[in-house]
Amino acid sequence: MSGYDFSTLSPSDFERLVCDVLNAELGLNLRTYPAGRDQGIDLREVTSDGAVIVGQCKHYARSGPKKLLNAVKAETLKSGYKTADRYLFATTRPMSPEVEASVAETLAVPPSDVWGPNALNDLLRAHPEVVKAHFKLWLSSTAELERIVHAGLWNRRYALLEEIADEAKFWVETPSYTEASEMLGREAVCIITGLPGTGKSFLANRLVLDHVSEGWQLMKIVDGPRDAWDLWDPEAKQLFVFDDFLGQAKLKLRAVDQSADLLDLIKRVRRHRGNKRMIMTSREQIMRQAAQEASDRLEEVTLDPARCAISLQDLDVATKVEILATHLFFSELAEDEYERIRTNRRLLSLAQHPSYSPRVVQEVTQRVRENSTTNQVLDELEQTFANPQKLWWKSFTPLTEASQELLLTFATLPPRPFPLKLLRTLSEFTGSTVAWHQALKTLEPTWIRLVETSAEKTVVFSNPSCRDFLLGLLNDPEHAEDRLNRLKRMDQLVNLTHAASLTSVKGRADPSSERGHLARALLERREQLAAQTERWVEELTAQGSDTQVLRTFYNASSLLAVFGNPETNTYLLNRVFRFVHASVDGAIRPLPTSEALALADRLGTVALNAAAMRDARQAELIIAGLLGAQTSRDLVVFEGLPVTLWTEEVREVALKRAEDLFTRDLELLLGQHGEPGELLAEGNELKDRAQHWYGIELSLGDLLDHVAALADS
Repeated sequence: MSGYDFSTLSPSDFERLVCDVLNAELGLNLRTYPAGRDQGIDLREVTSDGAVIVGQCKHYARSGPKKLLNAVKAETLKSGYKTADRYLFATTRPMSPEVEASVAETLAVPPSDVWGPNALNDLLRAHPEVVKAHFKLWLSSTAELERIVHAGLWNRRYALLEEIADEAKFWVETPSYTEASEMLGREAVCIITGLPGTGKSFLANRLVLDHVSEGWQLMKIVDGPRDAWDLWDPEAKQLFVFDDFLGQAKLKLRAVDQSADLLDLIKRVRRHRGNKRMIMTSREQIMRQAAQEASDRLEEVTLDPARCAISLQDLDVATKVEILATHLFFSELAEDEYERIRTNRRLLSLAQHPSYSPRVVQEVTQRVRENSTTNQVLDELEQTFANPQKLWWKSFTPLTEASQELLLTFATLPPRPFPLKLLRTLSEFTGSTVAWHQALKTLEPTWIRLVETSAEKTVVFSNPSCRDFLLGLLNDPEHAEDRLNRLKRMDQLVNLTHAASLTSVKGRADPSSERGHLARALLERREQLAAQTERWVEELTAQGSDTQVLRTFYNASSLLAVFGNPETNTYLLNRVFRFVHASVDGAIRPLPTSEALALADRLGTVALNAAAMRDARQAELIIAGLLGAQTSRDLVVFEGLPVTLWTEEVREVALKRAEDLFTRDLELLLGQHGEPGELLAEGNELKDRAQHWYGIELSLGDLLDHVAALADS
């Protein structure tokens, strides 16, 4: 094990590490105390015979030896030093033998009771169990990160371990962590909910680090439950992570379409709890919306008992103070100012502020500079708690016009990683490459974060609040009109229409007062936007995969439900007909199941004079999706459709496909050599679904023999 530099530890983290390693090495029972005016006591034990042992920890990695010695002299004036029968001192400041001797002499203690970074590293080598318990410590090790990545424990297509490792230094353990960790171990699934800025992502990332350090592969779900099936490895220990699974700011349009798939994924993860687990996150208000307005299946997900709700009311004042102190320590604040602010009574007052938010703390401290003073930082925190929007205005207004345009353009796009090269084109950035990189640099990390993938560089917002603020700017009559004139993509219009509450999971919705100006600007352009939608359909369906074309039709349906009219909307049905029958003989052809069935359902929201034509197109899409089903799992999406779409012809095709797929899946189970109980559970589920939905009787006799043979082997 190489030496640690302790740079990822906050002062409180360092105190807890020293406490644990000294207890392990010296057989003591030291305890730590909350941040604040400690009277020179970071660690303390009163032995059975009444002796007092005091420990003091100085996280002074950036300080010179003179400052360290001055701090040591100051400790001798405090009550902690004066009342101690034994005094222990530890620091992250590298010490020469001469400095170490001076520290010991000043404290009047033996050199063996003084620990610098080298001595602490020696103790950690002797006590690896302490290292394992302090994840922030081993995350600072490049060798450890490389071991995890090279072991295949990290899916680098969607996220980088280094990114979460950098975030992890801000983590402060809260009651929610213990609850969520126990829930994930018990239920194999944990749904983390809370208000914006309460720490859902931090908690999810903390659980991820726990699992990766124990050999679990991280598999990030981006588009929906189908991602999990593409990544599923029956033999591997896999942790699936689905951030904002219902949508980032509003209930996403595909939430109902994916609900049956999501329920099936949750059940299968639980059935394979030995080597499969899943973490999901969502804003609390979106969970409520899903429970009240969406499908029965989606409501069932929101009522799942494996739910960990994060509430700021659950955080005690000491934890809130530590969150503040940790973010300030890792800011650019000078060490002298940090020492002043850490013991300032206003820090306690801010922790008790009714609008206290970890996200606001994070955003304010990111803006702290080396020349900032204690009062300036505390004033800024207090003012921002009172008016969070001030934070974004203060950061947005100094940006160049090109940088502002980049952000506003990005806000019109769906909330997912977007190719950086394409964003440059959409924002009409005309400067040089050097100017482009300078613009990006001014936006990181406050506004955006760049993510490298194996194929390209993408960009995401640093957090959802950035996007919320920018969409709020567009809720201005002039801003809205200007933005609509700049739209170049269909998904931009879909996103703005949804942001203006003109669409919902059930089709068209009434505009809310949240972004009323944006809604009115959109509705005033109904005919223009409907015509533009038709042009996009013609352009986007002329090429592209079947999945991409079906998603284009889906988006068009969502837009025409708002902007189209019954007479002109018919063109979409004609385009769908030609696409579905684009086989050599003109028959219905197999199509991607999930997308085809989602489109069939979404077509029901489009106003049409030709209702019979719509019914025919819906039936054809469902049949095409059934023909495209590869396993019985694909039929879960069909089972989630409204029964009103199950025509006689559809039922006939569904029954035939079900007979083939359930029989094939049962045969596949006979070739597997996994855990007998899991195989039997899979077989019983196949049998129950086949009987319940299709009236098919499956015999499990051969599977029972196979399971028995596995159990005996």
